[in-house]
Amino acid sequence: EAPGSVFKGVVVTAMLEEGYLTTMETKIPTYGGIYKYNGIEYNDKKHLGKDRFPSGKVRVREAFEMSANNTFRQLICDEGTFGNNPARFIRKVKDFGIFDTIKFDIKGNTPPFILSPEMKKPGPKGFWDGGTFPRIAIGYGMELPALNIVTFYNAIANDGKMMKPYLVESIEDNGSVKEKRGPSILNGSICSRATADTLTKALRNVVSEGTGKTRLARARCPIAGKTGTSRIVLDPKYTRISHNPYEDEKGRKQYQATFVGFFPADEPQYTAIVVIYSNLDREIFYGGTLP
Repeated sequence: EAPGSVFKGVVVTAMLEEGYLTTMETKIPTYGGIYKYNGIEYNDKKHLGKDRFPSGKVRVREAFEMSANNTFRQLICDEGTFGNNPARFIRKVKDFGIFDTIKFDIKGNTPPFILSPEMKKPGPKGFWDGGTFPRIAIGYGMELPALNIVTFYNAIANDGKMMKPYLVESIEDNGSVKEKRGPSILNGSICSRATADTLTKALRNVVSEGTGKTRLARARCPIAGKTGTSRIVLDPKYTRISHNPYEDEKGRKQYQATFVGFFPADEPQYTAIVVIYSNLDREIFYGGTLP
């Protein structure tokens, strides 16, 4: 399924690594909560409206904490960043290794997928059009297994070094080690230590001040993490009348709510991801508020 806003950590990493963003304190226009791209208007007045930001500008850190969609659409879609070359963004995030198929000790990890500009013809997983890049900015237009997401965030906790997840330390026969496994490196450096440190601080703020505050602000140790919510594409049998891939004829939707993070944030020892799927319902679920 689409990961939703947990992908915004990947967006920030790409922006920092390419030098398009040097600090999370950078201020960018809010446009009153309305962002236009390729003739499409995106409304995010809930987060970026004039009442909330009368100055007309928001810090990237603040947008990350509240998970403001239009800020992230703007970050990668504007001219001067990846807007003139979306393929460069796709290559960059693939270089991180987050879209590589991870060979794991248990079968069942589905291959990751992300749309790219050369995919112009309709296919089973969609195609690239004028609205695809803004969707990618907020974690749609892709399929990203939980194992891949948590592996990426573990790399951030590990100063940029991406390690292969594993369950089996070694295979033995009558006390004799026949095959040694254990830790192995997938990518020695997906980003600089400075980038990892900057994102870690932002992830701590998500928990202390942002969407993760409701459930985790009083945790027994400092936590760095990101929430995410995404709509799930329904089985076609539910959408024959609505013609909306995310909504049935009764207006019900299904959501995937995610939290991924690591702790203790100052000296990480554990990385974890929690993914919850809702039932078909008219109620909206959020990764930061589910118990």
